[in-house]
Amino acid sequence: TVLELFDLAGTSARGRSVSAALRGEPIESGASYAETDLPWTSFRWAPQRSLTTVEWKYVRTPQTELYDRATDRVELANMAVARKDVVREMEARLAALEAELGKRSSAAAALSADEIEQLAALGYVAGDSAEVPEDTAGLADVKERLPIKDLNATLRQRLARETIVPEEHLEIAQYLVRESPETPGFHSEVGTAWVALGNYAEALPAFERAVELAPEDSGLHYALGDALQQLGRHADARSHLEMALELEPRMAAAHVGMGNVLRDEGRPDLAAGSYTEALRLRPEYPEAHYNLALTFGDRGMPAKALEHYELALEQKPGWGVAHRALANLMLANGRFGEALAHLEATVEALGENAELRNDMGVCLQALGRPEEALAEYLAAMELAPAYFRPHLNRANMALEHGNDAIALAEYEAAVRLAPGLAEPTAQLARFLSTTRVAELRDAPRAVALAERAVDLTGGKSAHAFDTLAAAYAADGRFPEAVSFAHKAQMRARAAGDEGFAAEVETRIARYALGEPLAPAPASTAPAPPPTDEASPSVPDDETE
Repeated sequence: TVLELFDLAGTSARGRSVSAALRGEPIESGASYAETDLPWTSFRWAPQRSLTTVEWKYVRTPQTELYDRATDRVELANMAVARKDVVREMEARLAALEAELGKRSSAAAALSADEIEQLAALGYVAGDSAEVPEDTAGLADVKERLPIKDLNATLRQRLARETIVPEEHLEIAQYLVRESPETPGFHSEVGTAWVALGNYAEALPAFERAVELAPEDSGLHYALGDALQQLGRHADARSHLEMALELEPRMAAAHVGMGNVLRDEGRPDLAAGSYTEALRLRPEYPEAHYNLALTFGDRGMPAKALEHYELALEQKPGWGVAHRALANLMLANGRFGEALAHLEATVEALGENAELRNDMGVCLQALGRPEEALAEYLAAMELAPAYFRPHLNRANMALEHGNDAIALAEYEAAVRLAPGLAEPTAQLARFLSTTRVAELRDAPRAVALAERAVDLTGGKSAHAFDTLAAAYAADGRFPEAVSFAHKAQMRARAAGDEGFAAEVETRIARYALGEPLAPAPASTAPAPPPTDEASPSVPDDETE
């Protein structure tokens, strides 16, 4: 039409001009062909093809449709059974028209990493590569599944508007799977709902079935890989994340997933590379900044970790997970005021728990606010009666202020709550060796506890050996005290802790003279949060 209007009729083009109609002139009616693959690409239902003439509209679908356009323009009476002769004629004309059709490739659309991931989440990336099978026998007719299609649309709208809770999401997704088990996206919805409920074990079979049904879907491989990684199955996770990146190298979330696997494998350098690539693809990606910060923490680079934690919070204000990580970093570096501020922000975002209240007590105690610190420790004990650390911190604070009886009671409580941990066992042993209250000292028991602490650390802790040396000295066993103090000193130097090695040196001289360790507080500072537990990496778009 345009070619004729611009007098370019000599140019080769398919189709016919309707410019005469624009001039008000009659034009001859022609057959109209239509097709849709959406039922297949989105649901694995049968695609549809149709041919419309002046007299008839014919739809090739598992439940064939034929409508008389002269008497039934709104298509209320399907004539497919009554007029099988017309069905045969229209099918022959449709097949002949299809034989003349050709395929051509269009230029690939330029999409950002965000757009790719959004399309993958909606199933459209899979649709681009899910070729319609030649044999469509046995596929469902979309007419049979219209209520399912409508329910799926409603579910997607409610998810987008955040007007549905995970339990209802799961219930609807499971119903969709029961009604249309051939649809990969419905299985994926079940997996996604289980993930939202924090149950990766239940999510796994749903994602596995989705991948089995649509092995060309990069988004499904990513979802399965992430679930496997969360369950600690790193080798399996790696294979699916690699497949996701092979299918779509620009999927930033898959790079984050691969980084999580590499970090769990003890390769923070390679993990950092994956997170950095994710940030190149999607600069505004707080989860990638957070996980990149973890790799710097793994390698003893707190300044770089701080930089990326702060970028994560800048891009995702109020994110409780990042506030918590920053609080831990500040605690480890003695920046108690800043740690307290981040702990308060964590409580605001995630709600309070015993560990947070305990760590707030640590900060307040270090800031010289013992009454407030005690209130936090007591609150932590109330929130989690089985949690040993606030008892340990309260014991240290009581000892610091000369309340040895309270200290003993709290050390005993900590050991009862955590009999398999070296720290409370060693602290009680040290107290029994060095308390200023003679009637509270118990050197034989201190030796037994200190020996157990050494065993619990596998003989690798300089501090545990130092405590055992003090216990032997309190029991008058000075040659053994000297021997184990030397072991403590060697382990301290092997770990690069020359300051502690120098402290032990002064104790060795004392033991050599037959003098026990002078009575002194077991600790003049609160016990910091444990630093030997790896911080968890977060998946893409984690919510608290």
